[in-house]
Amino acid sequence: MWSILLSSALAATPPVPAGHKGVTVKNGCQISVAPTKSTGVAPIRADCHWPEVSAAALDKLLGDWAGADRIFSSVSVSEVKSGDRDRVTFFQVHVASGISDREAMLIGTRAAVDGGFRYAWTMQGATQPAPADGRVTAGQDDGSWTVTDHPEGGVAVTYLLEYDPAGSVPAFFVRSFQSGGIVALAGDLRSAAAK
Repeated sequence: MWSILLSSALAATPPVPAGHKGVTVKNGCQISVAPTKSTGVAPIRADCHWPEVSAAALDKLLGDWAGADRIFSSVSVSEVKSGDRDRVTFFQVHVASGISDREAMLIGTRAAVDGGFRYAWTMQGATQPAPADGRVTAGQDDGSWTVTDHPEGGVAVTYLLEYDPAGSVPAFFVRSFQSGGIVALAGDLRSAAAK
């Protein structure tokens, strides 16, 4: 724990990307939001430098599509339905206090990028089952984790998310997720990778 705190203090926080508005800085990440799209979704981004984390540790964690519910506190179910590590169809249930659980069938891919790798997911192309009682099918869940070696040591991580929870969700809840929810996701992954 102390190594994470010390590494965080010594690591420079990445800048806010052009066209984004800074939301908060936590867990070694600059959290920002882009202007809302015509769909009503505001893309969220986290740019992180985690000096104590290795690319290999993140590759192992992110490559375990069925293990997301063991890493992220906001995911209660993550089940691979078909495929292998580089292309899978998987089902997730997302939980947040104060609203009904959201669920989505997703297509996940792993691809090499210059100096690292990217894990991405989308609902596009996946057949959505009828939601379980008390749950709501998400309107959109598109995102990615891109991991590259950082020149100062450790890794540079970029998390992108476009998420429409669908159903009735108060505006204050959406704003809260844009700050606290993304901070929690990044913190969950960083802690798991640093073990």
